[in-house]
Amino acid sequence: MPYFPLDKPSNDFEILINSSFWKYYQDITSNYSEVIENDLPQEMSNNFRRYGALNQFNNNYHYYKVTLGTPTSPREESHRYRTQIIAALLEREFDLDFEIHHTSYIKDSYGKYDDTKVIIIYDSTKLGVKNIHQKFHTKKINDSKRIRGEIK
Repeated sequence: MPYFPLDKPSNDFEILINSSFWKYYQDITSNYSEVIENDLPQEMSNNFRRYGALNQFNNNYHYYKVTLGTPTSPREESHRYRTQIIAALLEREFDLDFEIHHTSYIKDSYGKYDDTKVIIIYDSTKLGVKNIHQKFHTKKINDSKRIRGEIK
């Protein structure tokens, strides 16, 4: 199955993915600016509740300033949560589709979901990733509208 808990890869390819996750995690944490409060209310609604909604700012996640879009078509700077950014960076590196699913709602020392308690899901298509991701949810999840490697 093309998913695995972070730090528990089951083959050589997943070992590469796991290593890249940590590389991006450290890079974002060290070099990006964390956003503690929503400073773009015109773009992001606070605590808007709908799975997959990109225009939400949920205080449970670690948000960082990032340039939206793709490397060849960058857009404005905004903020997205760290695991969304990591998923897009993994897509750029491996040319596959990725989702990062939080497995624990226990908060870290900052009062946010722990971005190291996750399952990394990957597949050659968005639909494949969605079908795997659905196994971890009781409510129906939405199709991804972003293109591979895009930070939307």
